[in-house]
Amino acid sequence: MDRVLRFLLCRPRPPPELFIPHNYEELRIDSYGFPGDAPMDLSSAYTQLAEILKEANVAWCPVGDVLLVHYGVPKIISALEICVDDANIQQAQDLLSSHPDFCTPFRASVDAWHTLYRAFPRFKVTGVCLFINLLPASLYGLDYEPLSQLISKDTSTEFPLLRLATFTRGLAAKALEPSADSIYSGHFIILLTMLIDGMDIDEEWCAKNLPEGPVRDKVLSVATRQVKLERLGKWKYQGWVTTYIETPEMQEKVHLREDR
Repeated sequence: MDRVLRFLLCRPRPPPELFIPHNYEELRIDSYGFPGDAPMDLSSAYTQLAEILKEANVAWCPVGDVLLVHYGVPKIISALEICVDDANIQQAQDLLSSHPDFCTPFRASVDAWHTLYRAFPRFKVTGVCLFINLLPASLYGLDYEPLSQLISKDTSTEFPLLRLATFTRGLAAKALEPSADSIYSGHFIILLTMLIDGMDIDEEWCAKNLPEGPVRDKVLSVATRQVKLERLGKWKYQGWVTTYIETPEMQEKVHLREDR
């Protein structure tokens, strides 16, 4: 009996089957583009977008990954998400579609992080590993004024810059919206939390930049010092200011940023 058990326990076992999702090829393309594509070039994309959308005087600005990175979040940019006024979505889509030398319409992303964007136009930049999601301003809570009025006059960035207070207000407003879809409601809470930790948004900043009401209360619910400390959690973050700000010196630099 012992010999039988030893045989069963010691005999070679077949390796586990490699799990390959049914949409593996689409995931690979979404991550790496097509064979021969040049690396992501955001600077060139900003220039081209500005020239194309200027043809019809369509105001636009990046949101999502690009704007989070600008505001201190160390996030990988997986795509370029841009907003236009809701009334200009079709016009912007037609304009981009008419410039195949720059980009062409493409299927929706299969990446779970971009689930929220699947209902809206998406483009593949020609010859470059970069995808553009064309989104209505209302998706980011930016439809309370024309987008042209919400964009900063700051010309130091390569793209039309959404003010920090405006971006924060929009994310908080969307996080407050009731939704039966947990992916939808959770998405904006995650983005808001990232933004708060990237720029060390706190009670003082909220009092100065946000009007009293549910939106400010929502921001404060994840922006107080105590909540930030609770969010850090692990001992290795001992002494950190936020998830992304390690030292008081880094915090001071963030607080001195003109766009804060």
